[in-house]
Amino acid sequence: MLGAAERRGFRPLAVDGEAQPDGDRWHLRLTVEGERADTSLQTQLAKLYDCLAVEVSPCS
Repeated sequence: MLGAAERRGFRPLAVDGEAQPDGDRWHLRLTVEGERADTSLQTQLAKLYDCLAVEVSPCS
């Protein structure tokens, strides 16, 4: 995830993750900054084989 974000021009600022109770999935929170549209990163991350869903929300 970090490499994918960096290759697309986003700078990772923070990473937070937790395993889900089923033991097979992780929820990962990645905070990035960049000049490009967030939808471009969302689209690229969603294409990754192990990625089931991608949500984008602004930092508060």
